[in-house]
Amino acid sequence: MWCFSLDKFFWFDKVCFLNVNKKIKLSPWDLIKDGDSFFIILGEKIEYKSLYEKFIWNTKNIEKFEKNFLSEKTIKLIHRMVKTRFTSYKKIFNLFLPTFEIEKLFKYKQNKTKKSVSQKLFVFPDLWTAFNIIWNLEKIYSSHNTTIQKIKLFRWIKNWKIEEIYCTWSVIFQDWLNLKKIIIYYPHKRYYKNQQDPRYNVFEVVKKMKKIYECEIECVKDFNI
Repeated sequence: MWCFSLDKFFWFDKVCFLNVNKKIKLSPWDLIKDGDSFFIILGEKIEYKSLYEKFIWNTKNIEKFEKNFLSEKTIKLIHRMVKTRFTSYKKIFNLFLPTFEIEKLFKYKQNKTKKSVSQKLFVFPDLWTAFNIIWNLEKIYSSHNTTIQKIKLFRWIKNWKIEEIYCTWSVIFQDWLNLKKIIIYYPHKRYYKNQQDPRYNVFEVVKKMKKIYECEIECVKDFNI
């Protein structure tokens, strides 16, 4: 099984093939532990496999730390972005995880609510635009939030603690469990085109999210809509 390591210092791109005892029941998307090392299982297939074939992790001491740490749909989107953006798993995971520090990730772990909620995502090109529409800066998430705020949001979304998310484009990469609608404001704006690696057009990512998460998209091009 292919895995992504959360260790700070690991092999190339943090990806390796994990040789484990077949008696241990593991599933793709689980978070597993081997001593002080943590891995997210990516599945039996990865993109650009030839780059990672020599990186093999042999172990007999694996334990499951959290089942379904990321959803199947989120892992699918991660694979897709690695392939279409011609970039590394490490750089894509940097978009989806608020931190690689396991202690911080689990400090704010919460139990899921018993009732699932329909999640709705409102995406803005920048904070100024968002504030002029929402008029409440505390409700808007962006790259300016602290790591702790990002971790709490990550956990709230995973555990159905929050239904509506208002954010700038950098925050759309979450582990959505029941995303039903994405409202993107002014998709033509240049801010939606990330010029750093991994390079991507946010509107194109949103269209891919529509297919993977099976949700609706609404484009808002004018204040009066």
